[in-house]
Amino acid sequence: MGIPKADERYKAVVADFRGKYVDSGNKSTTFDKNWRHIRTILRRLGPQQYRNPLGEEILARIPDMRPLPFSPDRHVRRTLGALCST
Repeated sequence: MGIPKADERYKAVVADFRGKYVDSGNKSTTFDKNWRHIRTILRRLGPQQYRNPLGEEILARIPDMRPLPFSPDRHVRRTLGALCST
């Protein structure tokens, strides 16, 4: 098997962080907002590229993660409650 590549380790760490964050009861939209801030820091540590001229080249690649799916249940209930109360 050998040592996993850095990209695989980055993805595993980020996926573990996301799983623990959501399992602790936080909303997916909150994670996505915080992930944007973390990704900004990671971009600064990443390589210099087009659209990242300030990269410090500490990380060979910036880990990527798709946004979590939006759960509309809570928002639908809030909207329906507001409509029904008027």
